[in-house]
Amino acid sequence: MQNLYSMKSQLDYFTLGTDRLEIDILGHFEDLTQNYNQVHRILNLPNAQLKHRNRTTNADKDYRQLYDNQMVEIISKLFYEEILLFDYEYESAYPHRHCSVTKS
Repeated sequence: MQNLYSMKSQLDYFTLGTDRLEIDILGHFEDLTQNYNQVHRILNLPNAQLKHRNRTTNADKDYRQLYDNQMVEIISKLFYEEILLFDYEYESAYPHRHCSVTKS
């Protein structure tokens, strides 16, 4: 299961082998448009429309209804660090923190 692309730790992309984030802004997919606009403001770029391509056909489904207890336990163990760092919890469909500036 560790070789599955979707099972790869997000920390591999953001920490560069260290124990700290090596990024300036941490955004969440759930708030992609707002995060995109914030990056544009920070970089002083003109506003641009973010296009939605490859739209899912099951966006109205809550992933929590698709997981049984065993799957919740597996995901909790595999992605423990990401869940803490990126401020997710199973009981909430969205993270508590929507976008964070991590460096100045």
